[in-house]
Amino acid sequence: MFPRRRCYCSNPYARYVYGRSRPNSWLRDAPWVRNAFPGSTSLFPTATPKPETTKPKAEIPPVPKTELATKLHVTGVDLHIADNTKTHNTDMYECTQDRVSGDTKKKARLVLRRGQEFTMTIQFDRAYDIKKNDITFDFSLGGEDEDKQKVIKSFRLEESGAAPYKPRKWGANLVKKKEKSLTVSVFIPASSSVGEWELSVSTVVDVKDGEDIVWKYNHDEEVIVLFNPWCKEDLVYMADKDWLKEAVLNDSGCVYLGLYSWMDSSPWYFGQFEDQVLEASLHLLRKAFKFNASPALGSIVRVTRALSKIVNSIDDAGVLVGNWSGNYFGGTSPSTWSGSVKILKQYMTTTKPVKYGQCWVYSCVLTTVCRALGIPCRSVTNFESAHNTDKEHLSCDTYNYKLPNGELEEERIDSVWNFHVWNEAWMSRPDLTDSEGGGLVYDGWQVIDATPQEESDGSYQCGPCPVIAVKEGHVNVGLDTAFVFAEVNGDKVEWLVDPKKKIFIQLSRDRNAIGKCISTHAPTGEPYKKDEDDTERLDITREYKYEEGSKEERAAFRRAERTFRLANFDGEEGEEPTPVEAVELTLEEIDGVYLGSEFDFKSTVRNTGDLARTVTISLKATNTDYTGKTLATVAEKKIADLVMNVGDVKVIKVKVDTMLDLDKPKRGSTYVCKAVATVKESGNSLKTSRRVYVRNPPLKITGPEKCKKEGQVTVKVSFNNTLRKPLTNCKLGVEGNMKCVDESQQEMTIGKIGAGKTWSTDMLLKMVKSPKYIPMRAINIILSCDEVKDVVGMYKVGLV
Repeated sequence: MFPRRRCYCSNPYARYVYGRSRPNSWLRDAPWVRNAFPGSTSLFPTATPKPETTKPKAEIPPVPKTELATKLHVTGVDLHIADNTKTHNTDMYECTQDRVSGDTKKKARLVLRRGQEFTMTIQFDRAYDIKKNDITFDFSLGGEDEDKQKVIKSFRLEESGAAPYKPRKWGANLVKKKEKSLTVSVFIPASSSVGEWELSVSTVVDVKDGEDIVWKYNHDEEVIVLFNPWCKEDLVYMADKDWLKEAVLNDSGCVYLGLYSWMDSSPWYFGQFEDQVLEASLHLLRKAFKFNASPALGSIVRVTRALSKIVNSIDDAGVLVGNWSGNYFGGTSPSTWSGSVKILKQYMTTTKPVKYGQCWVYSCVLTTVCRALGIPCRSVTNFESAHNTDKEHLSCDTYNYKLPNGELEEERIDSVWNFHVWNEAWMSRPDLTDSEGGGLVYDGWQVIDATPQEESDGSYQCGPCPVIAVKEGHVNVGLDTAFVFAEVNGDKVEWLVDPKKKIFIQLSRDRNAIGKCISTHAPTGEPYKKDEDDTERLDITREYKYEEGSKEERAAFRRAERTFRLANFDGEEGEEPTPVEAVELTLEEIDGVYLGSEFDFKSTVRNTGDLARTVTISLKATNTDYTGKTLATVAEKKIADLVMNVGDVKVIKVKVDTMLDLDKPKRGSTYVCKAVATVKESGNSLKTSRRVYVRNPPLKITGPEKCKKEGQVTVKVSFNNTLRKPLTNCKLGVEGNMKCVDESQQEMTIGKIGAGKTWSTDMLLKMVKSPKYIPMRAINIILSCDEVKDVVGMYKVGLV
């Protein structure tokens, strides 16, 4: 016996649509669904009808309005936003509240996490009859563009209320029935695509001549579905509650900068719960998938890789334009940013990539987007980070050519950055297996990187690659693992090239130079607070590699090098061992210095052999950016044919005055001194180098330690110009989850601060409502001027 046929009606106008009852998927695929009247929308997403091959069917008459008025209608849907968002750990998003943005009033939106149930109440214009009526839900992801792929989930209400949910299937159970309403529970599987789902409710309102009459109600509010790190069935599940508070819920943190020998830190406001930030994050997710909806939007691997691409602008006009030139005309200096919210809002307002970013800005924006979407994420700094560009070695190589005058000329293909900041996202990796057969599990933190360094699969994207695979040297596991391995555990090698003999003479190999003090913010769950002991810095170096020089570390390096070279290199090369020389060359290590001060680079040469030697020594001090790019030479000294007897020790100095570089259009925060000693008798050369990080004077912010929720505090902001010259074109920017009552102070122009002078102002700050459950509020304030770019201050207050 055939099931009865159905007729579909769509609010506010409708025609009958005849056809046998079929699986729910048929509803969205029917190519001949007709529009009600000109200008109305079709009942379901339509396809182009095929040419008629048989006699056309008779035109179906519209349903009389008088008859429709006698049938059951859905009059509304209550999504119970307050209750559902609390249950789903999403009530900290500002968009889940009624709010005012500028002059626009915005309604609260329902934000859910997959892998959980949520409730909604369907309201009718008359009593619902379970025996006569039934309900089908349609959740559609993909928007209105007909040329874009969509995902549609259709399922019926289980009116008994007792059917168990299937883990990978959407479903709905009846919870409570009243005369004119049904409260139902809807289950979203933990593998569901993430995004904004449209909701419609189809109800069987009557049976006429053996055919169902179905009325369809289209709800005017989309349902947002996010990843769920609280759900064990979700691949982003995170059992550690401290890291949940930090990597998902904390909206403030910091990034670590400078040198491993003198680290600096800068506070950052992620602001993932602010109004418009979730909207921006969902837009970026759609854009990363070219606005096509697919099951890939539920894959944490596919999503994080796509996000690492869309946060930079190179491939798909993503968020940030990179700029390492030192010239930031037409945009904002990367060091001026102190939060992600302004960047994302500017991107959404202008619909153009934001100028400019560097690695820590890319990382922090990616942290914001991931946390907004429910992906546990943290920013990670790797000091002495190698940027390996070739496909023959995992080492960071510098090639030296001897000039006719005996000096060495460098060719740098690879580079070592003072620091590089990337991200880690937390996830399980059931898609990966241990190629070594040891049963290693690759779950946990995975590296993703939005900084556009090298192409991967034809685009500037990186990861996800398991941190544990990097540690073990399993560079063929995951995505871009070999590149990350070289960043943290490559050898730093100096070569002397002999073009005539076609050989490379190894001048030095430092196995401990790359990957120092890999750092992230500890899981405090609170805004960053800087102190002298840096107690909030968490060193995670041992998560990336074994102790330097240990058997395990060397074994991991050999394993990685073997695997990498087998996959990428099939040529031959000549290589000679490092020549042994009885002259030692060292450079004194210097702690960081403050801008405006002077310091000396000191090089020491020792003759440790049993014969006199004639040595030519060259010292060159340069100003560089954090990637190692030379911006200017600031001091040089050369001593030729220095005769050193057995046991002689000579010290050579060059002086650097950091004030002299303030007027230069391109000024980096690092000074590098390179020392080269060439021994006349053997012709051998020795090289060494040191770096010094220059800190800016501090920006001070003082205020109360406590404040009432949604209260106000007054803080004093002050800056003492200790430099020997005035600072010009000074500006102040504020970002965080406190806002200036005087909106003009959010971005204010100061003008000039004279040499030796102190500038100060009072700010009245109001607390924002979100996030509800973090008992702290914080702001970051950045002072920028023509001479100094990134003077940062931070203030936080406890809520009572």
